[in-house]
Amino acid sequence: MPQSLLVLADCECGYVIKSPGSDEPQVYTDAFETNFLQQNDIASDADWIVQKYPRDSTPFRQLNQAQNVVSNPISGDSAGRAKSGDPGLQLFVKPPVNGAVPISELVTSRTDMLYGSYRAALKYTAVPGTCGGFFFYYDDNNEIDVELLSSRRTSDSTNPVFLVIHSPSPPPSQSPQVPFHPDDGFHEYRFDWTPDSVSFFADGALIGTMNSGLPTHPGRIIFNHWSNGDNGWTRGPPTENAVMSIAYVKAYFNSSSDAGATQRQLTDCKDPAAPNAVCEVPDMSGVLDIEQPTRFFTKGDSSSAGSAATSNPPQPTKPTSSPTPQAPQQQSAQTQSATATEEGGKKTTVDASCGGEKGYTCLGGQWGDCCSSHGWWYVSSSSFVALF
Repeated sequence: MPQSLLVLADCECGYVIKSPGSDEPQVYTDAFETNFLQQNDIASDADWIVQKYPRDSTPFRQLNQAQNVVSNPISGDSAGRAKSGDPGLQLFVKPPVNGAVPISELVTSRTDMLYGSYRAALKYTAVPGTCGGFFFYYDDNNEIDVELLSSRRTSDSTNPVFLVIHSPSPPPSQSPQVPFHPDDGFHEYRFDWTPDSVSFFADGALIGTMNSGLPTHPGRIIFNHWSNGDNGWTRGPPTENAVMSIAYVKAYFNSSSDAGATQRQLTDCKDPAAPNAVCEVPDMSGVLDIEQPTRFFTKGDSSSAGSAATSNPPQPTKPTSSPTPQAPQQQSAQTQSATATEEGGKKTTVDASCGGEKGYTCLGGQWGDCCSSHGWWYVSSSSFVALF
């Protein structure tokens, strides 16, 4: 099974995200994870595409080059050292050559990513004159940006992160300060995207929420590190090599690649109360210690960020289509393949939905006894309530 699509048996009922400030946990069916600290060659990873193309801009042109995206894994020696510089995937911006700035960019092969929680552990450059980006993208009107500008750090207390949602209307934006220097170590940047809002986090702390101009189409995740010398934004370009390093990427989301994917996932969930049937995704807090364990669900178990859980992971395939996404309520109205039994004058659910157009009840069903406001069952445990 493709690594990026893998949902392990002990998470067969989904992945739970508990966002600070949110009344209801969110549950997602897909997991996409990459541990760049153990990746030997980005070019051989079919989950990712390294971009290679020129970009017209002023005052300097830009040139995406494959050689500017460098895998730098932690080695197997006793000190756990990388070959050169910070470990992980290195994205370079180099001094201009003949009026063009060599830059770097990579994108996910998957273009079916919809609502979910998206996270990346980054160590930004201290070299002034670049912009580092981590964002969701469908088109210029459906985009969620987290950006860092190395020239905007003017003092120890001035460390802004630039948050933007691009939409047909004037894009909402915020530039909160974070209580750390983005170049002092690996920090986790995260955004949780639902139909109602996008919430942004830094090291697990909420730094901003936006409720307008939200994307409505599935897309992909992009990382870039660039400069065009524009004094109003990147400034620069740098006079020496600047490097942004990525330790890991983790995404837990619903896919749009098949309108029935979420439906099948819930139907395959036999016992949500069973141990580890619903996997709660832990929050990151503080600077990432690459020698300490971090959870990679698709690797089969907890693993140190500096030690791979599998030596020969299966190779993923690239998605072939991105149909228009549908909400769970819409999906459930389209799938009805079994005869419902009566329970208290209502039909017991046969597909994990409840209420809505079909009027099913969860009472007497195999998935649980209550409905959430989203029209799906929920399961209680000692630590959380997972709403579907």
